[in-house]
Amino acid sequence: MEITQTIENTQKIQSLGLDSESQVLLVEEMGHPVDMDAIVTSASSPEIAAEKGYLAMLAAPQRSPSKRVKELENQVAVQKSFAQSIVLSQTEPD
Repeated sequence: MEITQTIENTQKIQSLGLDSESQVLLVEEMGHPVDMDAIVTSASSPEIAAEKGYLAMLAAPQRSPSKRVKELENQVAVQKSFAQSIVLSQTEPD
């Protein structure tokens, strides 16, 4: 089954129309573990951080339950921060 998955992934990457250097880079990046903190902190806004975190969690290979809990906690923290910023912006005097 692993060989079949590898062949399918290779075909998908080749269908993207990337040059060989970009294909190699993509394969290398896919081999790295997902760093949720880096993904979330690279976002330009809390909304983007939440979306990136959610999408990365969906796209990533299966992880341990404790890792998933940590990722969900990070997403909740981002959402809380965003909600607090909205509340503060509404209570600040003009």
